[in-house]
Parts: sequence; structure tokens; C-alpha cells
Amino acid sequence: MLCTGDVIKDTTTVRSGGASSSLQVVPLSACAVNGLIPIFEWTEFDVPASSQVRGVYILGAAWVVFPTAAELWFEAEYLSAGSGTAKTLIKSTAVLVDNTTWTKFSVVFTPSQVGPVRYRAFLGKYETASTHKINVDNMLVTS
Repeated sequence: MLCTGDVIKDTTTVRSGGASSSLQVVPLSACAVNGLIPIFEWTEFDVPASSQVRGVYILGAAWVVFPTAAELWFEAEYLSAGSGTAKTLIKSTAVLVDNTTWTKFSVVFTPSQVGPVRYRAFLGKYETASTHKINVDNMLVTS
């Protein structure tokens, strides 16, 4: 189930060394773990069959109680068999700890064959009477 919220291109809140824009995510009252906001879905093609590290940076704003790893995460879905289309999904475990630090949400994985990897991020938390939001650096980090 998808929840309500806005994902907006933001060229003001950007990470030093990151992309020239970020994705600002503003959750609305129906946002919860059982109703997620899909932030993005990106696909990287021809990822080698060797150990990989990928991630994104996320910045919180106005949170009183920060989202848990089950409420805000980055994930990768990759080919997990030597042939065929079997896939494995891995999720980040990072959490925001303040409203001023860009935090890296990353995953480590090893595809079993060269091929595409799908990356997604989700938010499933809302705080009443708050102007909370997150910004996601609009760049996939490959280290």
C-alpha cells in the first residue's frame, strides 16, 4: 500500500560533493509502515558479479522521533543465481540521528552474474503537528 506524500526536486538543499539537486520527501498523515512513500527507483545495468557497495545520502529536517530502519531505508535488488533471473533484496540498516547531518544509507551485495541492479528508497513515517521531511541526495554513491 502506498501512502500520501510529496516528492519534490529541491535545488536548494544539496550535499557538498553530491548531486546538484535532492529529492525532498514530505510525508502526509496517511504515511505509515503499512503505507509507504516510494522515493525513487533507479536501475544500474551491467553491474559486475563481484562485491559491490552502493548507497545514497539522506538528510532529516524537523524530526522529533527519527524514522527507524523499518520506516526509512534504501534497498538493492540484484541477480542472485549464476544463471536465470532469481533475485535477492537487501535493505540498509542506517538511521538518522539528527536533523543536520547527511547520513549514508548503504548496502553491500555480491551479484552472482553480471546484470541489472534495481535501487529503491522508501519512507513510512509521519509525525503529527510537525514540518518534518527528508532530503535524498539525487546521486547513487558507488563506494
